[in-house]
Amino acid sequence: MSVRAYRVIEIKREDSPTFSLWGSEELMSYLQSIGNWMTNDGAGFVEFFYDDLKEALANAVVDKVSQETIGILNKMLKQTGGKDGSVMYDLF
Repeated sequence: MSVRAYRVIEIKREDSPTFSLWGSEELMSYLQSIGNWMTNDGAGFVEFFYDDLKEALANAVVDKVSQETIGILNKMLKQTGGKDGSVMYDLF
């Protein structure tokens, strides 16, 4: 565990959401078990890592979920920037 804590100076977010926590139970069934959820009552941050999203996407394809869910998982995977990357979302 780190011993130093650094103040966050700026957080930038996109103008439109990638997904809605309430909008898709199907998508959330894949996301709830992965990611680092730093939330309180649904608000906060969540970070997903490339390998976890890749596995979630593969499972979604096998489970034959909706194209919307597969599309969102694909978009999230691309947003990680690659194998060693991750993507963080601001939830509010």
